[in-house]
Amino acid sequence: WAWSRRFHRKRFNEFLFATGDCKRWLISRRTTVLAWYANSHRWILKSSRSSRPYRARWYRRSGAVEDPWVSLTDHHGADRHSNMVYGAGGNRGHSRSIRNHFGANVYIRMKVPKLPNCAKIDGGGWQLVRHVPQGHRWHPARDRLRGTARYGRRGNAASPWAWSVRFNNKDFNEFLFATGDCKRWLIAKKYSVLGWYHNAHRWIQKSSRRSRAYRARWYRRHRSVEDPWISITDHHGANRHANMVYGSGSFNHHSKSIRRHYGANVFIRKKVVKLPDCSKLAGGGWRLVRHVPDGQTWHPARDHLRGTARYGRKGTATSSWPWSVRFHRTRFNEFLFTTGDCKKWLVAKKHSVYGWYSNAPRWIEKSSRSGRRYQARWYRRKGAREDPWISVTNHHVANSRAEMVYGEGGHSGHSKSIRKHYGANVFIRQKKIKVPNCAKLAGGGWKLVRHVPEGRRWHPATDRLRGTQAYGRKGSQVSSHAWSIRFNRIPFNEFLFATGDCKKWLVAKRHSVYGWYVNAHRWIVQSSVKKRPYRARWYRRHRAPQDPWISITEFAGADKHSHIVYGGRSGPWHTGAVRNHVGANVYIRFKVPRNLPDCSKLYGGGWRLVRHVPEGNHWHPARDQLRGTQAYGRKGNAKSPHPWSVRFDKSRFNEFLFASGDCKVWLVAKKWSVMGWYNNAKRRVEASSWRGRPYHARWYRRHRNFEDPWVSLTDHHYGAGRGHMIYGENRAGYAQVLRKHFGANVFIRHKAPARRTCKNIQGGGWRKVRHVPAGYKWHPATDRLRGTQSYGRRGGDKAWSLKFHKSRYNEFLFATGDCKKWLVAPKWSAQGQYTNSPRWVKKSSVSGKAYKARWYSRRRY
Repeated sequence: WAWSRRFHRKRFNEFLFATGDCKRWLISRRTTVLAWYANSHRWILKSSRSSRPYRARWYRRSGAVEDPWVSLTDHHGADRHSNMVYGAGGNRGHSRSIRNHFGANVYIRMKVPKLPNCAKIDGGGWQLVRHVPQGHRWHPARDRLRGTARYGRRGNAASPWAWSVRFNNKDFNEFLFATGDCKRWLIAKKYSVLGWYHNAHRWIQKSSRRSRAYRARWYRRHRSVEDPWISITDHHGANRHANMVYGSGSFNHHSKSIRRHYGANVFIRKKVVKLPDCSKLAGGGWRLVRHVPDGQTWHPARDHLRGTARYGRKGTATSSWPWSVRFHRTRFNEFLFTTGDCKKWLVAKKHSVYGWYSNAPRWIEKSSRSGRRYQARWYRRKGAREDPWISVTNHHVANSRAEMVYGEGGHSGHSKSIRKHYGANVFIRQKKIKVPNCAKLAGGGWKLVRHVPEGRRWHPATDRLRGTQAYGRKGSQVSSHAWSIRFNRIPFNEFLFATGDCKKWLVAKRHSVYGWYVNAHRWIVQSSVKKRPYRARWYRRHRAPQDPWISITEFAGADKHSHIVYGGRSGPWHTGAVRNHVGANVYIRFKVPRNLPDCSKLYGGGWRLVRHVPEGNHWHPARDQLRGTQAYGRKGNAKSPHPWSVRFDKSRFNEFLFASGDCKVWLVAKKWSVMGWYNNAKRRVEASSWRGRPYHARWYRRHRNFEDPWVSLTDHHYGAGRGHMIYGENRAGYAQVLRKHFGANVFIRHKAPARRTCKNIQGGGWRKVRHVPAGYKWHPATDRLRGTQSYGRRGGDKAWSLKFHKSRYNEFLFATGDCKKWLVAPKWSAQGQYTNSPRWVKKSSVSGKAYKARWYSRRRY
């Protein structure tokens, strides 16, 4: 009789369909038989016809009570050869096999093959988290491998039911996808599996097909519950060779691998690689501030490496999550960019990384490629969230060599280095630089007043080196921040401009730096190029706050050799020196030669210093036209670094000495020769460094011209350009003497004339009644020699007169102060009124006998 038992709750995975005499039989998997199909190919593991798997067309239709029809060969034609081994519903059709072979039987079994342990693949350490048994359907999970799905009773790799545990909170970095018999498997990084992609290349670390990393096209699409599709080869064509190792959503496509290879499993592990300590690279002292684990995306930060981004829990260089701490307020001057295994790295200055640039050469101090400085092209563009792109070599070839070491914005491009070399890290440090003391250059005595650290910007100052700005905390010549102190009130006459390492420097006079000029020659005392004075073209323009531009050689072309040593307004131009030579510094000092002679001993000595101007581009600040009515500055000496003057308008003197600071240029002139109003007029010079005897030179002393008087060794228009000018006022120019001869001084003295008396002329008996001193003005009297006027102090140096109209006399003696020119005339000849009339001269220094000379004595004059 026919009979059956319930077996739907039995654990089994194979059917055996056999005739009563066992001459017709086949073995098929449970999943092959239990499905809906109509004249479809179904897999037979083995049969009385063939000992290896093959396919035959069967029927198992919904609503057809006689189904399934299971046969050794295709359904149509199977009955002819008695190959039908199962039918149902009491149907009489296709019954030849049960008539000829003593009926038919159905057997089941749970066949557990001896499967290898896939958890030992690639060194082991794997944890099984998801399993699907042998069959036509993939994993029931719909979490797209996030690890949030949990179903079934947790089993093992050979369980006949599908199951999964949650693993979204597990710390892991690798997946192992394997078939039940471990013949098909692949290992992929977590980041390679997760993410959204559509027939895109994803990295496989190794597989049953290849022992080195390669790529295959997979799918993980939004709203596709069957995704991801993970395969050993490209998705299209993978099922043909049973290379599909993961699918989900209980999907029944691409299931050849789970039918043939006893299902599929998902394993995870945290692979810890013993990585070197990158903080010891390039001398050590590094601090880790940013990390991204191995993956296909760069740092999530979008701060352009400013250090303002903070995310993730602070970890280590081997953390499985990206993290960053803020470092924008940390003092540092160098970056170290490394891959996780330290095989690719570079050290770059902070200023080399910062700034805006696009495919521009940037300096690398050293790297895994070279132990010396070189340049590579990088990107750091405004508005580009993935920037900066930092690479060991030029940007456009870096990814092919896995030499890109930094990117941002979670960007997935150029990620070969972080995939191959276990992520990437960012370190910073404040490197202490051992540099010589530039204050000892050119004889020493320098004071540091302004500093800018190495970088791509010049001094923030906009005072054009006047020294009126103070900013930053006062530091040293290697401070990591820019700073300046005010030095406009500090006495000095020389600048030293030097790079931080003292390899590029120049010394220039204060007056050479100051002034307005455009590409003009300026004097340099000495420099790192020449030890003697020479000239170079500089800039110091009105309304150009980045000026002055100070360079060791001509400005045009100086930056090519890092010869520009000063610029302002934080300018990003011509910064070769501050980039390559540890920044730049400004020093000042007041230097006066030790052996300057004492000018007060010139021309007989006895001189008193009353006015001084130091070396520079401008003459005395006074505007009193040498009257001596102005006093300014703190009284000093002939070497003082500041201009000064004392009042001498009430002092008794009759001679001026104008001298340069080194006494090489000087002249002596009478007071009356200097004073008075004149315009390009000849004035008497008693003696000078140009000529040792009296001579005349043309000078200026005009009304309301406050730069006057102009006093020079030679005529004004000849001497102005030849360094012969020895006095000027109102801070005027023509200051060659000041620049070359350490400033200028004004001395006065009262030189008493030799005591000579004219009373003995012509027998003597003369009485002195009127006197006028040496000068350009005659007697102040207006009494036409009547003797009615009295003025001045008798016997003094100034003009004076006594009344002599009541005195008894009959002759006049008119004589010069030195008695070399004189004449004797009768009283009646001198007095009276006449106009160009012959008057009698009794005797004179010209003739010893009486003669006539034409004189004037007119009314109203």
